Amino acid sequence: MKCPESKDLLEITAENERHVAMCAECQDVIRKQEALMTLLDTFEAPSVSMDFNRRLWQRIDSKPGFADVLRQWLKPAIPLTVAAALVVVGFVYDHRPASSVQPRVSASEAEKVERALDDIQLLTPFEKLEGDPAV
Repeated sequence: MKCPESKDLLEITAENERHVAMCAECQDVIRKQEALMTLLDTFEAPSVSMDFNRRLWQRIDSKPGFADVLRQWLKPAIPLTVAAALVVVGFVYDHRPASSVQPRVSASEAEKVERALDDIQLLTPFEKLEGDPAV
């Protein structure tokens, strides 16, 4: 329904009555509501069997069977089992052994890196002196 005033149709006010008199869409809604109320007034619930109360109380008083107890116990156990399995899978995935592939670096490349690091280490004291105004 596209009418912006349709949400207030259940309240019977003079303003709503004026609006419904002018709005065809709201008139249709009112007509459908009245038809529904008429149908609900004519509805008859099916009668309950004479044996209903006796069977109901027998079911209430009966002791639960093994299947009922098992179902009641398993109801919370299944989600907990799934959650525990997910935790185990996550732990195993996170703590799997590292692959045996070793990075391949030639000896000359390693020496170059080592020399560069030594040079940086030697230059560090000079950088500190550069920032000192007393020098």
